[in-house]
Amino acid sequence: MGLFDGDPVCSFCGTEAETVQHIICCCEALARQRYNVFGRLTVEPKDISTASVRDLHTRRRVLEAVLNEILGLHNKPKAAVRSVHKLTGPKKKKKKKKKKKKRRRRRKRRRRRRRRRRSRRRRRRRRRRRRRIRRRRRRKRRRRRRRRRRRRRRRRRRRRRRRRRRKKEEEKEKKKKKKKKKKQKKET
Repeated sequence: MGLFDGDPVCSFCGTEAETVQHIICCCEALARQRYNVFGRLTVEPKDISTASVRDLHTRRRVLEAVLNEILGLHNKPKAAVRSVHKLTGPKKKKKKKKKKKKRRRRRKRRRRRRRRRRSRRRRRRRRRRRRRIRRRRRRKRRRRRRRRRRRRRRRRRRRRRRRRRRKKEEEKEKKKKKKKKKKQKKET
């Protein structure tokens, strides 16, 4: 495992040589961890090779704990921890979740911005429509007022003309009456 200092005896049980097969399959000191992972106190290499990836993946944390205990990573520098992570693989799911969360947040922000823009556009359109409607109403009111004024003026003019005609007719009648009276007086 790259940690050989000259003493081949197992550092956990002290009975056999410290090899990968001995530690994973038959070391007595690590029987409990082996039972947690594989469900047996002793394991053969065939059982490990035939085990499904799904089973090993479900027990990944237990394997990491076993390897940490075997290698004593709690007291070792970060470089050794990184080398063990190469065997089991670092936890990348959290990073993906963070990325997904960031993407979701971005999407939500974009959607909000789009909604705001749409709402602003709608408000502008409504304002424009209202302005147009108001302008039309104002124009109609002005036209109506103008028409009314024109009608009033025409009526006034007609009344004045009628009055003038009546006055003229009355004056003519008065003159005729006066002439008649004068004639009558002369005859008498």
